[in-house]
Amino acid sequence: MTAGPPSYHATCQHCGRVIVTAERFTDAKLARLRDHVRQAHRHEAVPTDAGVAETLRQFAMERVP
Repeated sequence: MTAGPPSYHATCQHCGRVIVTAERFTDAKLARLRDHVRQAHRHEAVPTDAGVAETLRQFAMERVP
């Protein structure tokens, strides 16, 4: 039996909440992460057009077993 592709948790570094769990971080999932930071942590300036690296810098990425 082979396992499928790995999934990852994106945990907010500011509040510790898991915001997204995904195999792949699509544009929609990245937008959800940016929205979380902009709405819940207004002191962090994350532009709506932030790139992947700039967005993920706000999150701890952990592989889901």
